Amino acid sequence: MHGCKTLLATSLLALCASGAAVVPKTTSPSAAAYCEIFSRGLSPLLNPTAVINNEPSGNQVVVLALDGTGKASFSKAVSAGGVGLHANSTGADSTFSQAAVHVANNNLFAVNPGSNTVAMFSISPKDPTNISMVGVPAPSLGEFPISVAAHPTQPLACVLNGGAQNGVACYVVHPVYGLLPIASSVRSFGVQETTPPSGPAGSFAQILFSEDGQHLFVSLKGMPPAVNGTVFAMAVNRQGVLAQNLTQNMGGPVPFSMTNIPGRQALFLTEATGGVETFDFSHGFSGVNAVVTKLNNTVATCWSSFSQHTGNFYISDAATGIVSEISLSKTLKPTTVKQYPLGGTTATLDNAIATIGGKDFLMVLQANASSVSVLSLDGPGNAHLQQTLDLSNSGVTLGINMIGLAAFSA
Repeated sequence: MHGCKTLLATSLLALCASGAAVVPKTTSPSAAAYCEIFSRGLSPLLNPTAVINNEPSGNQVVVLALDGTGKASFSKAVSAGGVGLHANSTGADSTFSQAAVHVANNNLFAVNPGSNTVAMFSISPKDPTNISMVGVPAPSLGEFPISVAAHPTQPLACVLNGGAQNGVACYVVHPVYGLLPIASSVRSFGVQETTPPSGPAGSFAQILFSEDGQHLFVSLKGMPPAVNGTVFAMAVNRQGVLAQNLTQNMGGPVPFSMTNIPGRQALFLTEATGGVETFDFSHGFSGVNAVVTKLNNTVATCWSSFSQHTGNFYISDAATGIVSEISLSKTLKPTTVKQYPLGGTTATLDNAIATIGGKDFLMVLQANASSVSVLSLDGPGNAHLQQTLDLSNSGVTLGINMIGLAAFSA
């Protein structure tokens, strides 16, 4: 089975900390001012996109600048304070996951798979390509962290560990101290894996909050044809405490990335054997079976994003180099709107939507080519490749370890 994924993350320095996180009882006035400053929007003329290089010699967040037309350029590489680590496989898709880099509000989060830590950065309101680490990298409270999710309304973030010590850990997001582990949030899945994990089949893929923030989802790939994949669901309270029980929902053969379906208690997933899956949780979060749809010209569809502008989903195929635009009916039936070939040997992994001046642009990571492509989304079924940015001369070590992709929009 083909692997999938892209993102640039710098390694984080190993952090000494016990499992229990302590939240400061008081917040300084400067912290309050800091929060107020970061509530302001950023200029739409300079929006950043970031990936991690996931290199064992040092993990770095690679920052790209996007101007008002959606044109991308290399800006800088910033240490994530740790080291990277490639999963137990060859080729691109070094973490078998989506959301190794995640942007929420004015913060950026990046995993350090080789250091078992997670880094948090603030995004400057004056220059969004200027990111600064907040506090120090936090322990992932497990092994081989691969995916980060942030709560839609609360100062809360969670990480998914995909190694031998796998599971979920959550943190208070503090503007001065960074990520503060919440001891009562740690949940172990007990899945038999190694560090680094083998896969992609049988490995974890992503962590994601529901649109209303009341549930946390985790996708686990199956081992076809014997075992199908699973989507776990856990209730979350406002303090970031996860429910003790994990509900399991049957996925297709290899469920991968997860994207919330706007306005619905439902998920859109890529199916890594070629196609997509949908989960409808409108009647509960336990015992729900995925509806799997095979799509033409797809082999290893592993990453997904949603455009508010077009109302459609975009999925990347690492094997064919094709990005497919997918629409969903009211009954969640998927239809292929159009397909956009970006090169069969480039390893199209993570993708992300950047909104600039009310217009959406699709960014696509191409690890084998050390590049990022930009597609202008001019309407449903009307995407145009406007740039492929070659990063091989950026002065940063880039290659098949690259993984994750996240964009900031004002």
